[in-house]
Amino acid sequence: MARTPSTTSATAAAAVGSPAGGRAGLRDARQTRRAQTVAATTAVMIGIVLVVPAAISSAQAKPVSPPAPAWAGFAGNAQHTAVAPTSAQQLSRVRWHTPVDLAPDLSSGELLIHYGSPMSTAVNTVVVPTRVSATAGFQVDAYAGATGARRWSVPTDYRAPTSADDGQTWTPPLPATLTTGNRLAVAGAGGTVLMRANADGPTSTLGRRAFYGLPSWQTHRAQYNDAVQISTPLDAGADGSVYFGFSVSGPTPLCDVRV
Repeated sequence: MARTPSTTSATAAAAVGSPAGGRAGLRDARQTRRAQTVAATTAVMIGIVLVVPAAISSAQAKPVSPPAPAWAGFAGNAQHTAVAPTSAQQLSRVRWHTPVDLAPDLSSGELLIHYGSPMSTAVNTVVVPTRVSATAGFQVDAYAGATGARRWSVPTDYRAPTSADDGQTWTPPLPATLTTGNRLAVAGAGGTVLMRANADGPTSTLGRRAFYGLPSWQTHRAQYNDAVQISTPLDAGADGSVYFGFSVSGPTPLCDVRV
């Protein structure tokens, strides 16, 4: 669906599905044509749900779904209940530690940044959003929960929007979440989402999704990267769709926004 409520806010909500076979982008061209009709002179708000379940014939057995993440991301789940399924251990010793910022930037002696929540899979892989530097952006690192041994790392081209509070500029965290299919979803450039197919494996395929259609981003990536930014945490639905908010600060091939 696509809708344009009467509002002057340039913030929107979107969702990226998990097409069968891991193919990125919209499988139904009608969704793209529908999105192309959305335009406004001041702002746009779009809500899109893209879910393409895998077809299962009557002769096939229903596939077994991977276990749900132990901690999916921001506040634990899409409802943000922040309630863990098990009790925490006694905080009597540090088992291992890892940096979440490889180049902290202090402003007048203060660290004006928020860091993303670590995530944990059902088999105890701890996935940590990590800031590399102001110019290099972010990456996501995964560690064995029992030992802290590093398992894999994924860079992202996401660049965070800045926000001001009492005259100070804050850097928001890297949006990322684990889905029910044990995939890692992490924000990318231009309002896109990077999807790692297996959050536990040392190697895995990495794809990119775009709620407005991946071919459009591939053709006009510089324009989208400059104008569109994911500006909220990522949340995953029970069907694997990923929901987020984004801001549009300039015109794109699908929308003329005058600011």
